[in-house]
Amino acid sequence: EAVGAVENPLECFGRDKMIAGLLDSISHLQHIGLFGARKIGKTSLVWQLRERLAQQIVAYIDLQHTPRDCAYLYHTILDECAKDAAFKYPEIKLPAFERTLGGSAQFIQQLVRLWETLKAHRHDMKIALLLDEADHFVPNLLEDEAGFAGFHEFMGVIRGISQQYGF
Repeated sequence: EAVGAVENPLECFGRDKMIAGLLDSISHLQHIGLFGARKIGKTSLVWQLRERLAQQIVAYIDLQHTPRDCAYLYHTILDECAKDAAFKYPEIKLPAFERTLGGSAQFIQQLVRLWETLKAHRHDMKIALLLDEADHFVPNLLEDEAGFAGFHEFMGVIRGISQQYGF
């Protein structure tokens, strides 16, 4: 019987040092990739990391179950951020988002507006993007997988937001 990711922190043990290192990297705005064989516990580790980022806004997206288009991915990230922010900070009135599938400029504008709204209430606010099953994101010539449409631009957008705004 196949077992899925371990979501309960009490059932995941022996990873404290690794999680502490990942949290430190995130606090320093470093982009991180976790690589390993299938079923080794990467997703479980990401779930534990997500739990430890309880004060930050976290967008967790499983790319295996997402249409392979970055316009849709931008929309999904905004939705996940807004959902997490509304749950963690219900007292803050969040900005309304344009619900059309826009491009990168619209994504940046809306994400920064959300972040600025949250940062006004909590100065150390960060937004963390956790992309699971990232091997579906980039093209894989050996397996003839095209990857996501617009992934090169997406990576530049994420890097640019991180460098310019500090989240």
